Amino acid sequence: MRWLFTVYGTASPTEGGASGDFTLTSPDVNSSFIVIRLPKGLKAKVWAKRLSGTVGYTLLINYTADVTQTTPSWTTVDVEYLSSAGSLEIEKRRPIVISFKTGKEAIKLSYSNTTGAGSIFASVDIEVSDEDE
Repeated sequence: MRWLFTVYGTASPTEGGASGDFTLTSPDVNSSFIVIRLPKGLKAKVWAKRLSGTVGYTLLINYTADVTQTTPSWTTVDVEYLSSAGSLEIEKRRPIVISFKTGKEAIKLSYSNTTGAGSIFASVDIEVSDEDE
């Protein structure tokens, strides 16, 4: 089984040094969400990232092994940096693969604003797969 979908996030940091999590949307999901949690045995493969904004920022892909905890511990598994206003598109020849072994794992997209107040946008292409390749 393979399913490719894109998630979109926007934020409007009010000052440089602000950070937070993107609230995500997708045409394939009926409501907004912050974390992506898949059933046990599936993998999330991140193939492409698009960053744009009126200010520079850092996009972080964070992972936790147990999102059911009261305060999950998040680990950054990938970082992209938009140095100034504009856009950046990155497509991977080899995807970032995140395995969901217990069904408690989750990923989320976060940002760290580096240059000031403005609007930032991110979209990420994720393939959900139960295959080892």
